[in-house]
Amino acid sequence: MVRVRLSEIAKIIAGQPAPKDEYLGLNGYPFIRAGHIEGLINGLTESSLLKVEANNAEKLKLRLIPSGTILFAKSGMSAMKNRVYKTCSPSFIVSHLAGVLPSHKYYSDYLAYYLNWYGTSKLILDDSYPSIRLSDIEKLEIPLPPLETQKKIATILDKADELRQNDRKILVKYDQLVQSVFLEMFGDPVRNEKGWMKKELLELCSKITDGTHKTPKYVSDGIKFLSAKNIKSRYIDDNEIKFISNNEHYDLIKRSKPEFGDILFTKSGSIGMAALNELPYEFSIFESLALIKYHRGLIEGKFLWAVLNSPPVVNHYLSKQKGVGVKHFHLTDINRIQIIQPPIELQRRFSLVMRTIEAQIQLTGQSLKKSDELFQSLLQRAFKGELI
Repeated sequence: MVRVRLSEIAKIIAGQPAPKDEYLGLNGYPFIRAGHIEGLINGLTESSLLKVEANNAEKLKLRLIPSGTILFAKSGMSAMKNRVYKTCSPSFIVSHLAGVLPSHKYYSDYLAYYLNWYGTSKLILDDSYPSIRLSDIEKLEIPLPPLETQKKIATILDKADELRQNDRKILVKYDQLVQSVFLEMFGDPVRNEKGWMKKELLELCSKITDGTHKTPKYVSDGIKFLSAKNIKSRYIDDNEIKFISNNEHYDLIKRSKPEFGDILFTKSGSIGMAALNELPYEFSIFESLALIKYHRGLIEGKFLWAVLNSPPVVNHYLSKQKGVGVKHFHLTDINRIQIIQPPIELQRRFSLVMRTIEAQIQLTGQSLKKSDELFQSLLQRAFKGELI
């Protein structure tokens, strides 16, 4: 099979510095950051991102990239994740991203799948300072079968990918159902049109604190150590995790001990996501997570989880921060979040509904795992020459 350098069949570009908050809004073309890539792969839409209008783009001399551009992170910790995304519409991209613009439209899907299989992190020269040079991307040798073979490979992988994307869409629908049920039962928690009593979060809690502010010494095996990166789609994801020693864990939990039913709240990075701790084991947390220990008799865990994650509340407390680019949420701000307090019986009824929905979410999650394993298997076979 013919092998060509990527630069022979595509143009390689870097993104540009992110605009200041004043240039971002709801109109124009989306501005894609490195942190958006994983969300876009998992169902986030480009149309939901903040945008830059044409006149502002001209002032900032931003380069508009076409739809079908293949993106992956070229610097920072995101570059270690091997996330590859193909744009669906024209957009602007941040400087931490590399863009691959295929010279022929038929190369686009094939190249995206190849880079997904290859693992772009292999191009990083030093894991201590993750960075990928554009020149190294250009030199990457790509196996290039005849165009018809490329189309066949892309078509098979498209169908496999469609299965897992359908599962992801169903999960999004369940998320929308949760929000719909919540609003039907309790109304908008910010406008509070149903007139529920309101209290600051701290009044409903025995303790609100955060994890250790000192980076611990990581070990290959031991007690799990969670950070804000482990909170995804408002649930705890403990797949990609670090470990600390038993001794360090016991030292850390003297100040901050997560227990079953507590809420973890992201206060750094992707701020403002709450997850209910239902993990069946002990763990410690980093300072990027707040630990919320609420009074069980005053408020239901599932209800508080839903309030903290409801779009009206999220938008309200984020609007109180300094600009849309804020990357840190202080404990004093978390303490003051206004929480509606409907009758505990109504909260418990909501929890029962949630259990039913979450049972279906779990089934869909299992289906997604199988469809993702199928896709990964076909991806491996495709580029080992075993598929066509």
